[in-house]
Amino acid sequence: MRRCCALLLLVALWPAQAAATPVSGKRQTVEMTFTTTASGAASGFLYRASFRNPENPSADPPPLRRLVIEAPAGAKLDTGVPGLCPASDQELKDKGDGACPPSSRIGSGTADIKPMLLPAISYTSAFFNDVNEQVELFTADPPSPPVVVHGFIRGNILDSPIPTCLNGGFAPQDCPSDQVSLLGNTVDIPSYTKGDGAGRRSYFTTPRTCPASHRWRSPITFYYGDGAVETLLTEQPCVRPRLTVTVRRAAARAGRGARILRVGVRVVGLEHPVRVRAALRRVGSGRILGRVRHGALVEKTRSIAITLRRRGLSPGRYEVAARARGTRRVVLRFRVR
Repeated sequence: MRRCCALLLLVALWPAQAAATPVSGKRQTVEMTFTTTASGAASGFLYRASFRNPENPSADPPPLRRLVIEAPAGAKLDTGVPGLCPASDQELKDKGDGACPPSSRIGSGTADIKPMLLPAISYTSAFFNDVNEQVELFTADPPSPPVVVHGFIRGNILDSPIPTCLNGGFAPQDCPSDQVSLLGNTVDIPSYTKGDGAGRRSYFTTPRTCPASHRWRSPITFYYGDGAVETLLTEQPCVRPRLTVTVRRAAARAGRGARILRVGVRVVGLEHPVRVRAALRRVGSGRILGRVRHGALVEKTRSIAITLRRRGLSPGRYEVAARARGTRRVVLRFRVR
């Protein structure tokens, strides 16, 4: 992502699942996983958290009042992709899932809470999309009333105030002190896309580049009712985009009498088309003998054409240098006999 036992966290941001490693602090253990390792790709995300009392493991955890999740730099969360849920909090409590259009549902989750002096309660939750926010509806078996929690989206940040009053409100304005502790919660947001080809958009998109460490970093900050603030740095595996180039012997032979040299290009680690630029030179010479005009749009694998300045390549050694945004420049050398 509730009233009488309200608490939850709305989370945000994250099947070829990219396993992440749980991270622990004094008061909590958290794990956030993306469902892809590809850069610039549509992704879902999974969030798992458990909370504990750092002074007494058998006591209730300190109440959590606010949760802030920051997706990796360059990640995008687009609330214009799913449908919108215009329902009020009261409509959600009264009508449940039926208060929102099916197209606005983006995920599900769970939350275990512990009201003061009462038994623990297990909630299930449904996540809905709205303009620059996530809305989470929590429901549990009677007599526990439904609870609604809002997470506010600013760029790549999800900021979720957490209710800690039995009436679903926020301490200290709605109750004199915290009355509910969060024991643990989960969030599962599958990949959500709209459109095809160049017009394809996704609810959550990974950064367009992967660092040299092969890890994206997502800080998560927990604000507690006793004033403590703790930030944990979660990491998500990623694959650095890679470009490979091949020139078949038949293509090299054909280049002896043609104005075009066919080159095979493969892009690994990206799930979106990328424009590849390539140039042909004779080894040892800086003079460009041909190039791909305006670049060629490549998705996964494609044969592209290098247009030669003059017809035919004389026998000798040549090299093709190719590059694309987000990848390293690659050079392939080959011989024309």
